[in-house]
Amino acid sequence: RQYFSTPVQAFAAFSACQFFGGWMIIGFCMWIGHFGGRKWSVRVILALYILSVLWMKIPAVRSLPLTGFNHLLILHHNLGTHHRFAVTGITLLLFTIIITVTVRFRWRGRISLPRPRISGITACYLRELAARQKLLALCAVVLVITLYKAGAGFRLQSGQEWVYSLFAGHGTGCFRVFPFLEMLIVNGAPLYLLAAFLEWTASGQSYFISVRAESRRKLLSGILWAGTGFLAAYALLWFAAGLFGIFFFGYADGITAWKMLLYAVIMKFLDTMGQYLAMMCVYAVSRQVTIGFLVPAVGNLLCVVPRQWVSYLPFGLSGLTRIAELNSGAGFPAAAALGTEAVVIMLTLGWLLTFGSKKILV
Repeated sequence: RQYFSTPVQAFAAFSACQFFGGWMIIGFCMWIGHFGGRKWSVRVILALYILSVLWMKIPAVRSLPLTGFNHLLILHHNLGTHHRFAVTGITLLLFTIIITVTVRFRWRGRISLPRPRISGITACYLRELAARQKLLALCAVVLVITLYKAGAGFRLQSGQEWVYSLFAGHGTGCFRVFPFLEMLIVNGAPLYLLAAFLEWTASGQSYFISVRAESRRKLLSGILWAGTGFLAAYALLWFAAGLFGIFFFGYADGITAWKMLLYAVIMKFLDTMGQYLAMMCVYAVSRQVTIGFLVPAVGNLLCVVPRQWVSYLPFGLSGLTRIAELNSGAGFPAAAALGTEAVVIMLTLGWLLTFGSKKILV
């Protein structure tokens, strides 16, 4: 009614949008299929389809100047804001020019993007950590905790409550059985796998490996990069779990929940990364992987001590029950918690790069 005076005009405009939009999508798919082949066609079209779904579900995505398949087929998706129709028109114009130029002058060409390749000792370590059993173990931990929280989450009222429940942790100064066991499983599972990996890398080294790697620091860098990638994959699994709950409970319209989820995932990665580096430092000094694993485990257990200083421990700081902004001012400020984890990582990483390679890799 705001844009058309009669239903006939609206019907004609919508039909024209579907016809020309469908024609454009077919031409785009043919263009991608010719220049990129079947694999690139599937990847690009799947990405555009996901973008269309996210645009319809997440308000924050709608503010971005992006165009998906939905804008080409659904007329009213271009009429929500004063600049949306212009963004769609400019995007179509650019793609039309690109398609015309490439078809006219580069018909025999192909899409060839550079593929980043990881080689050397880092690739060997990544293959060891990316073994199916290890990845399945991480997936099982995330899946069990997520289903447990989802089963008890039907009384939640917002996406923020879901994210808070999923990343709550244990808190400090008290003892609660189920949150305590959850914290041990969530933080202990990746550290246990990394402890076994650290023992394998340190005990399996030889002069041949040291010569091929050129230096101990490169060997240590390979261990650090492999562990970082492993923990990043673990954090992405938790991000997927948060997304599942947000969409499952129908809370995709709240942008606050997305910001909270992003903060929680970043804190989870920094927390586990700091504990991994601390375990490596202890192992470098003691030469005992069991002691190295127990130190961050004990650091997590200290949360039950009823003392004020426990709130400032970096171990388990990713639990949202320890963040002041989410608990009526009781706890650690969100920015300070993020800075604390970053400082711990920088200090332990600096020590490892300076002295650790000489102690871990004898």
